[in-house]
Amino acid sequence: MENTNNNFLKDQVQRLNNHLLWYQTKYGYCQLPDNQFSPWLTEERILTPLLTEYDYVNQTLEEQLKHSSEEFKSLKEDLQKVLKENDDLRKLLKETLELEADALPEIIKETDSDQKTVENFRKQIALLTKEKETVTEMYQEAMSQVKQLTSDLQNLKSNQPWDDLEKQTNRMKNQYYTSVQSIVAEVEPLQKNLREKEKEVMNLKVNNETLQAAVEELKRKLKWKEQELVELAQKDSNSGDVVTNMKRQTSSLENDLKAKAEELKQLKEKNSELEKWIILQQEKNTTLEKQMQDMVEDRKNAQQIVENAILDKDLAKEVSAQRQEQINHLQKVVDDLMDDVGKATRKEVDDVKSLLNVRIVKLNEKVHFLEMERSEREVNMERCLRDKKNVESELQNVRQNFVEETKSFNEVKEKLTQRLTEALKSKDATERKLDKFEHQQERDKKNLNQKIDLLMKENEKLKEQVSSLNGDNSRLSESKLQLIQEINELKANILQANNERDEIQRNMRKRIAVMKEEMSSNSQDFELKLQSFEDGNHYTMVELKKLLNSQKIISRRWKEECSTISKKYDEKIAQIRSELKRYKTRNSELKSSLQECQVKMTESGQVLKDYTAKIQRMESHLREAQNKAMESERKLTHLQMKHREIASENIFLLNESNKNENNSVKYSNSHVSVLNNSDQQPNENESVYDA
Repeated sequence: MENTNNNFLKDQVQRLNNHLLWYQTKYGYCQLPDNQFSPWLTEERILTPLLTEYDYVNQTLEEQLKHSSEEFKSLKEDLQKVLKENDDLRKLLKETLELEADALPEIIKETDSDQKTVENFRKQIALLTKEKETVTEMYQEAMSQVKQLTSDLQNLKSNQPWDDLEKQTNRMKNQYYTSVQSIVAEVEPLQKNLREKEKEVMNLKVNNETLQAAVEELKRKLKWKEQELVELAQKDSNSGDVVTNMKRQTSSLENDLKAKAEELKQLKEKNSELEKWIILQQEKNTTLEKQMQDMVEDRKNAQQIVENAILDKDLAKEVSAQRQEQINHLQKVVDDLMDDVGKATRKEVDDVKSLLNVRIVKLNEKVHFLEMERSEREVNMERCLRDKKNVESELQNVRQNFVEETKSFNEVKEKLTQRLTEALKSKDATERKLDKFEHQQERDKKNLNQKIDLLMKENEKLKEQVSSLNGDNSRLSESKLQLIQEINELKANILQANNERDEIQRNMRKRIAVMKEEMSSNSQDFELKLQSFEDGNHYTMVELKKLLNSQKIISRRWKEECSTISKKYDEKIAQIRSELKRYKTRNSELKSSLQECQVKMTESGQVLKDYTAKIQRMESHLREAQNKAMESERKLTHLQMKHREIASENIFLLNESNKNENNSVKYSNSHVSVLNNSDQQPNENESVYDA
């Protein structure tokens, strides 16, 4: 059992180390250089203080187990020696009693009181042997219970690093709350800046609309002025002053148009700057989202570590409780452990899959958004290539940036695939470990079954010995009854002999005087023999009394030792119960604190969801504004095309009028000069429109 427990703890330590390495390899690149983390989070070789303490506690427990096993072995050897000595003494007593009983058959027959005392002694010896056996059984049970209690104490002592774990959880909570507060403090000014910039964009759009309306009005005025010039040229050829004034007005209008065009360029530049700023803000938002995701993932990792630690604690409690119960209860514990491990692995795999799916969806959305931006930029390129060549270089830079971004996204996808493969490998490793654990479990079951069979065989042997002893006792009782019957018969014979003796005395009084001398001599001889026999009997009785006194002293010592052991056992049980109560209260407090932490984490998750929803709304509003700006730009291009078509029609009409004027001879050279001037004006207008 000790080896299985040690193997189980070693497997748990290896599993925790594998989890740590996996998380460190997975989330190492997400850490910012400005933040200063603890060394066990940055380096894979260094373990956390919790794990180091866990290893240290395991080592101390192993040492204590070795020491206790050695003490137990020594106590076993001492007990075996004591039992052997008791068996030898019992055999010697039996042999001496049997020899003395065989040597003194006549005395036993003649004295009933001595026989009764011997029977009482035998009964006392049997009772003492039974008490001895019960005491040994009680002692073995007490030793087994002491072992169980020591193992429970060691398991409970191993739960001391939970204080450190609570401290680490509190630190993680404080770090999480501080990070959330800092992120919220950073997000709020960014949101304010976004709102201000959106307002500025709206104002710029309004200014663009007003400027476009003013440009349209100026174009209409130009058309009217051109029509008026044509009419004046047809009516009067001597109106040169009016033409010069009109030229001045047209030049002033052209200057206004140039100024408005410059203002439009400035507005376009501002719009481009605002677009760049919006892109930067979006990138910042994406980085903040990534940081938030990293923080959420770290929180989940911390929760998983705490849950694993709690599961380990629960498993240790279950093992300590199941050791006190029967062997069959171990199978249920193993099944529960297998279910917990499978659920934990499934949860981890599902979490990883969900995170990867969310990231893939976000990347697809970003790619779609970038494709839309690419299409919009291509339209802008087609429009801007007609105006300037510098825009081409900017667009090339944009394309290069887009290619780099796509490469970065591809790299991210490759990294994600690598992480998936690593997760699958870790899953396979856990499955292999589970298979090993199942094989070990089967081996342990086989060993336990073998031990149970051996114990059953020993019990059967002991039962056979008990049955044989009962048969011996029954035989002895039968022999006692036979001896009693023989004694009664002898008593009857003695009575008959006494009667005959009286009759013989009457007949032999005459011979008494003759035989007195012979009888006196014979009586002296018999008295000497009786004294010798009485002395031997007295000596044997003294020895028996000494042996009985020694047995009584030994039994008293056994009773005192049993009483002291029982007292110590009761005291230890009371201490362990008090410690169990204290641990239960501590566990209830920890559970309540964990529930509060989970509630707070859910609240923070809801707040984060609200912030993400607001950010998505802002992004949708920005996209709608960009789409509206694109539509307005398309409308402007359409209007410019229309104006160009109208200008081309005006030029065509002016050419036709020139032909008619060349054919007519009625008009003078002044009219010809006016017509030439009128031909130059539409050419200038065309250049302005092209600009």
